[in-house]
Amino acid sequence: MRLRARVVAALTALFLAAGATGCGDSDGGGAAGSDWPSASTPLDTSGLVYAVGDTVRLGDGSDLAVGAKVDRFVLAGDGVFFTSGGHETGPDGRYYVDPLSYSTGDGTAREVAADASDLRATRDGRYLMFMDFGSGEKDQYGTPQAVVVVVDTTTGDEVARTTKGMGDPSSDDDLADLYEDAEPRLEGFADGTAYYRGATDAVAIDLATGDVTVRDEDASAPALDGLHSPDGRWTVEDVYEDYAPQDRLVTAGGERVRLTGVPPQVDLVSWIDDTVVAGYALDGSADAQGLTAGSTQPLITCEATTGRCEVVPGPTWDQVTFPEGSAD
Repeated sequence: MRLRARVVAALTALFLAAGATGCGDSDGGGAAGSDWPSASTPLDTSGLVYAVGDTVRLGDGSDLAVGAKVDRFVLAGDGVFFTSGGHETGPDGRYYVDPLSYSTGDGTAREVAADASDLRATRDGRYLMFMDFGSGEKDQYGTPQAVVVVVDTTTGDEVARTTKGMGDPSSDDDLADLYEDAEPRLEGFADGTAYYRGATDAVAIDLATGDVTVRDEDASAPALDGLHSPDGRWTVEDVYEDYAPQDRLVTAGGERVRLTGVPPQVDLVSWIDDTVVAGYALDGSADAQGLTAGSTQPLITCEATTGRCEVVPGPTWDQVTFPEGSAD
């Protein structure tokens, strides 16, 4: 499922459920809303990183057991921040949350936020950002205002906790309708700034100062959709036809890169570094019911400079979860 669809699904579940415990919030940083972990030496986030079940495999081949199923995750600080899939809670199951947990890989985890319906981290693992649709101030209809939180995991301090661009719960705004139409979402990090798309405005957070500002909608913004390589030289064209992935890798000038070493039908979803992208290849065929008998979708990596791809032994597409911020 593509990221946009996943966020929409979370929003829909939240709005149908309607309501969570309200709390105050403010623009800018300083106040800690949780006992955030801190680490002077973050995990090495380089290389191919993915999760299978309750285990996160790092680029060096080591495993982190987090003690619960991983539905979505990022590496930040000295561990893994992850969710295990949302659930209904509260009196009579009236609202929906997707709690954020943290683990250093010792087989246990602790909850650090009541909801994290969208999640990102910087490539070096220093900064964590998440969008909370469950704990903000409620409007007159019982819908919580969305809150965006950015944490510096080297200090455990919140850089920002803001509702800018998320409507006004004290006004006549119907936040459920507003969010369903606008689909607020995180975009990612670039050049010392965290970016997100609010319900009413595009917003930027300065990581050095914690300043939260509304962005010019017409101004150029970094490509943070997961399809572009970190240095911007390569782009994945996300294509799905005839019941199968048909992704293409192209240069900034639009020239297509010929991929070799794997079956031609590929789904490229997670940039490992400036030139290597990971994904899946369809070895066989698919129809309206799914993969045909005997077909598989192994994990692959592809080098953009040469077009050479390799199969990663072991897990297949239905077992693997890539870090949030990927194109899938």
